[in-house]
Amino acid sequence: MVVLDTSVVLDLIEGDESVLKSLRQFSDQRIGITLFTEYEVRRGQDERNKDKIDRVIGTFGECEFDHNALNEAIKIYKDLEGRGRLINEIDILIAATSISNGEVLLTRDHDFEEIGSPRIRVI
Repeated sequence: MVVLDTSVVLDLIEGDESVLKSLRQFSDQRIGITLFTEYEVRRGQDERNKDKIDRVIGTFGECEFDHNALNEAIKIYKDLEGRGRLINEIDILIAATSISNGEVLLTRDHDFEEIGSPRIRVI
């Protein structure tokens, strides 16, 4: 599974061709999101786009947050805090969920680079 960050999902909803092109290289894999990504997308959802958002999100699998992801999130948080490079906590939870499940995370948010994981790819 390839996991999409909120930034990628929002661009997909908007029909960004560069995101679609980037995703083609993963056409042989399932595409997933975390519940944290779904939360971020839906909390800012415009009711006029609800059906479109439902359709797009409905095509994704779920990358689950569990105790392994929790421990990974704590590890990431402490590392970033120790280096004075904290990022948004929801981003930490999204990254930890993906990493702990052994998945690649695709994002357009360069803040994720602070985590320093080869499983995070900025597209």
